[in-house]
Amino acid sequence: SLLLARPPCRSLCMRPGGIMHYCLRMPAGGEMWGKFVFREIVKPERLVWINSFSDKDGGTTVHPMSPDWPREMFTKVTFEDLGAKTRVTVQWTPVVASWAPFQLNRALDS
Repeated sequence: SLLLARPPCRSLCMRPGGIMHYCLRMPAGGEMWGKFVFREIVKPERLVWINSFSDKDGGTTVHPMSPDWPREMFTKVTFEDLGAKTRVTVQWTPVVASWAPFQLNRALDS
């Protein structure tokens, strides 16, 4: 179960251009590696990074269970002070180097 996974970090450099490289180790065995490449860190307003799956050496890889998943996702997390609470908004947008896979899928769906 992913809910019981423990995400130890292999590395964390939380600054623009820095990388967080982590591993999700499943209780029943198996691992999933990922990385964040930080773009913006604006206290206390927002965090922006590129999110991807990776191998244990930090190379970008495909999603282990969905090879058509975008290799990179632009991630923006904003924090809004509401007094005694904080609103957290998460936005994900695929980073697409080529639209060819999407055009092929659209053609197949027609």
